[in-house]
Amino acid sequence: MKLRILITTDMHGWLSTSLVYPNQKRKGLLHLEEFINKARRQNPDLIFLDGGDLLQGSPLVHFYNQNVDKPVQNNPFFTLVNTLRYDAIAVGNHDLEISPLFEKEYVGNSNFPWLAANVKRQGKLLFTPYKILHRQGIKIAILGFTTPGSLMWLSEGQLSGMEIEPLVESAKFWIREVERKEAPDVVIGLIHAGVNMVRDDEISKLNRIPQVNNVREVAEEVHGFHLIITGHDHRLIPSKTSQKIPRISGTPVIEGGHWAEALTDVEIKYQKKDDQFSVTSIKAKIHRAAQDAQIDREYQTSLSQEFMDFLFEPLPWIVDKTNKKEASLCFNYLNAIAQVEDKIDGALLPEISVKGIRSITGKPLKRVDLFRWFKYDNRAVIVKLSERDIELLQNPRPLFGSRSIPYNRKLFSWLKEPLHESSNHWLLSGKQLIRDKQVLISNYHMNGGGGIIPGIFVNEKNIVQHQSKLLRDKLFEFLKNPPKKSFKSCSFLQFQQS
Repeated sequence: MKLRILITTDMHGWLSTSLVYPNQKRKGLLHLEEFINKARRQNPDLIFLDGGDLLQGSPLVHFYNQNVDKPVQNNPFFTLVNTLRYDAIAVGNHDLEISPLFEKEYVGNSNFPWLAANVKRQGKLLFTPYKILHRQGIKIAILGFTTPGSLMWLSEGQLSGMEIEPLVESAKFWIREVERKEAPDVVIGLIHAGVNMVRDDEISKLNRIPQVNNVREVAEEVHGFHLIITGHDHRLIPSKTSQKIPRISGTPVIEGGHWAEALTDVEIKYQKKDDQFSVTSIKAKIHRAAQDAQIDREYQTSLSQEFMDFLFEPLPWIVDKTNKKEASLCFNYLNAIAQVEDKIDGALLPEISVKGIRSITGKPLKRVDLFRWFKYDNRAVIVKLSERDIELLQNPRPLFGSRSIPYNRKLFSWLKEPLHESSNHWLLSGKQLIRDKQVLISNYHMNGGGGIIPGIFVNEKNIVQHQSKLLRDKLFEFLKNPPKKSFKSCSFLQFQQS
């Protein structure tokens, strides 16, 4: 006897990558749709699950979440997800990022439960903790959790009093509850958190929150899971049908990739004798996203004209020949000065890595190009820092035990006036310690992301203002206007007067 489970995770709103990344292999839910429908026809009893981070990330869902009335009813990605009849989806940190829209609109209009047994508000569960399914006389419990990392990646406004309990403790409690109340034959963990325990470990400790990526510890310490499905890491494991599913302390653990690059097709063989259930084998097949030009054409013709006009809105700048290093320096600089207003002394913002600059040589810059380079919906926050604070943030250190500085610790620094001489000397002047510089940082870093700006640098007393516009959008508006001066680091950009 067999159970069949289809798995996606970390789709981030991608129907298709064909418009934004035309020169890369296709990813996106549309490129898996035909196989999903075929699998359902072959096996109406199959189980369909997703590991979270569903509704934020692609330009398409950004457009509908930010610019359209009734985004839930009009979002074509969400419509397809509902049509495909998922059995359950784990709550991801990027889903919570679009709260209150996520909680108030998307959750209630979903044809499936959002699972997160470790999320509460005022002591009450905020989402469904588990889902019970019946297949072929077998009772299956899908038990869901999300990473506590949202406690440092999201603002208090987005969290709105949310409590996220540690994964291991919550899993131990809920697996006992499920076994006591439901007595399932199979228990599947659906966890939006990573297996790599080192990733963000130091950062979570700096922010004094529960461990962010400890699925490995869950598998080692929590007994009763027949299978664990994870998201968040963006890794596809196994990545080939020929590979075995890795096991941690005997528990099979599957990671479902990202952006619907593939569909993981799991087959669980079992036997039942004298009312005793036992799993005999678990295997996985990997079905990669279809590379079909017909899907590209149908996708592009299905999109609204409003979205196409938004995505491909041109800017009055022609891109001349350049390289990645020069282009990255230019756009980091432009991003900083686009955000800085009259009374602000400078900016310390996430570094932008400009990729694919050669593909737009000789062409006008468009909004879609900024979406390629700004993958996250970050905003700026004005904070008061001292010169010593700024100098420390300009020179981040590697994580403990690492030689390289993580990408999310690196900041592009631009100041209107240079700092005084280095304050690394043992004798500091009082002026260098006074928090009198108004500087922009990202909301991601202010909340503790990257581990470089926890409460040691920023607290309620030195936060001046939260900016309402996204960094990406503010840069776009800035580039619509003629330059007030020449940008030496951007000589490859030529302004075209209309």
